[in-house]
Amino acid sequence: MNLKNNKSALSGIMITAGTAIGAGMFLLPVVSSGMWLAYSIVCLLFLWFLNYLSALYILEANVQFSIGSSFDTISTRILGKNWNILISLSIAFLMYILLYAYFSAFGNMATQTLGWEIFKTNQWSQGVMSIILGGILAFVIWLSTAAVGRISTILVFGMIISFVVSMAGFALQVEASKLFDVSSEASAYSPYLWAALPYFTTSFGFATVVPSFY
Repeated sequence: MNLKNNKSALSGIMITAGTAIGAGMFLLPVVSSGMWLAYSIVCLLFLWFLNYLSALYILEANVQFSIGSSFDTISTRILGKNWNILISLSIAFLMYILLYAYFSAFGNMATQTLGWEIFKTNQWSQGVMSIILGGILAFVIWLSTAAVGRISTILVFGMIISFVVSMAGFALQVEASKLFDVSSEASAYSPYLWAALPYFTTSFGFATVVPSFY
């Protein structure tokens, strides 16, 4: 029983990590460059805390309802029909944007990696690959949360290994002048802070997967 619980906890952790670590992370060094390392770390910790609280609030709402209750049922009973409409539209918009971003990225990476001649001569090939890969992922999600957890575990561990290998070569090139603002001139960090917060928020959001764990 303990082994089963440990496997479930590991799957939950990997799904959470896979959801929180998104493609938007690649842009974070760019949007936060004006804040340098210190303010960037503070910003990351602040957004982590907000995401952590939101996940706990959603979990607390989920445990008050029976297993299988939809998000629509939960939000309607807690907030009422009017607020539920606004929340449902917001979630639908967010999911649409995320699916569009990832599906288009899937198709582009697949066509560039395979390099088949048909991909070079047909403009619609990228869209077809996006639909095929999206269908495969949808099938895995349809199978079960456990299947998603197993695949997420493999992918996250692979990502960790590839990250360590790729970053190892840069470890010896770290310099304080590249991480901290060592200039004697007074700098204004607030414009960069407000510009980076939306990217930080959307890049590390994982609260939407919380109902799947209950």
